[in-house]
Amino acid sequence: MPTSTRRPVAIVGLGQLGATFGMGLLRLGRPVLPVLRGDAIEALVAHDPELVIVAVAEKDQDATFAAIPAALRKRVALVQNELLPPDWQAHDIVDPTVAVVWFEKKRGRGAKVVRTTRIGGPCADLLVRALESVDLPARRVDARDLTFELVRKDLYILGSNLAGLKVGGTTADLCTTHRALVTAILEDVLALDEARLGASLPREALIECAFLDFAKDPEHASTGRSAPERLARTLARAEQLGVDIPAIRALAAETR
Repeated sequence: MPTSTRRPVAIVGLGQLGATFGMGLLRLGRPVLPVLRGDAIEALVAHDPELVIVAVAEKDQDATFAAIPAALRKRVALVQNELLPPDWQAHDIVDPTVAVVWFEKKRGRGAKVVRTTRIGGPCADLLVRALESVDLPARRVDARDLTFELVRKDLYILGSNLAGLKVGGTTADLCTTHRALVTAILEDVLALDEARLGASLPREALIECAFLDFAKDPEHASTGRSAPERLARTLARAEQLGVDIPAIRALAAETR
């Protein structure tokens, strides 16, 4: 057996998402090294992990990225929503493996799949096989497609959660009754993502994809517990980058 197969995969954050990847890796025969809240991430260096999966919530990602030792920053996998390349580049994380996760896992329930999860980067094949081992569809994407997939997921998460703060209901309602509101919010998110990336995006295609994705799980509640935090982060990013997001600012004023 090659030496690399015996090296552990560390998982920072063992919520439902981290635990799902951990179970998949264990089924592949890979040793898994859990890093719990309060554990010192720098202690991982002594274990020489093949990969460090960062599975913390979005609100904790910057502090966690900053805590990753320099020796491990070329062995990182990321699974967060609202994630774009500048977020990891700001912490000198080099060529990470990135999973654009399209399943939802709640405690005590089976996973609900909206789309096949897309994974790019040097350890993509390993994570694809890990998810497939627990019956979750996944496929590898190349670097060219990864940014598109990250923005597509950002539109799904922010479009549904922010609109849901105002109108509630389901994702089916977002596609029909509230389509104009959602389109305006998606345009704002795209303007912000273009500023974050420093590049233009195929807006029409991405908005079409967002509505297709909403329709794939029509009974899903449009907003979740984290929606107010997502709104606050979006407003803060827009302020920092000087991006006008009128629909989202109006929504924030109405839901304050």
